[in-house]
Amino acid sequence: MHVQYKHPKPRPLSLRDQIRQFSTVRDTITAELGREEAARLLSQALFIVSDGGNDFAEYIRNLTAPIQWPSQFLRDLASTYQVHFQDLYNLGARKFGIVGIPPIGSTPVTRANLGFLGQYIVNLASQRFYDDTKKFMEDFKLEGMHYSLGNAIAFTNDVIRLPWLYGN
Repeated sequence: MHVQYKHPKPRPLSLRDQIRQFSTVRDTITAELGREEAARLLSQALFIVSDGGNDFAEYIRNLTAPIQWPSQFLRDLASTYQVHFQDLYNLGARKFGIVGIPPIGSTPVTRANLGFLGQYIVNLASQRFYDDTKKFMEDFKLEGMHYSLGNAIAFTNDVIRLPWLYGN
């Protein structure tokens, strides 16, 4: 007898859900090590956050040409990320490695579905979100907090324009 299992389509785990899961893990660590030792351990851990790529992909998936500047989407996304970073800080995170959003407009699906103007607008929106994230993190000064923000847009654009600098 052959049984075929149909896998559900995987969905990205939202940052909100990841933070909820981290809260549970933090509670377990605290119960095991005690409050002070757990706080010390978490303050030394590096928290890697990839900001906004799935959010942009979902937003773009629902767009049709011609598109307009996504000002409300960018405001909502920025305020959501501010809440998430505050939540992580409140849970004990102090060191962040943030991977900035790449030029989402340069993806094949965006180029095929939205054309050149759509690609241009989405890439400008990607840059705007990176700039907003950079400004927010510069202003988000909390005791003991450190971060590094990687510019995936600049890196990707360099690789596209100057591929010979990155290998054969």
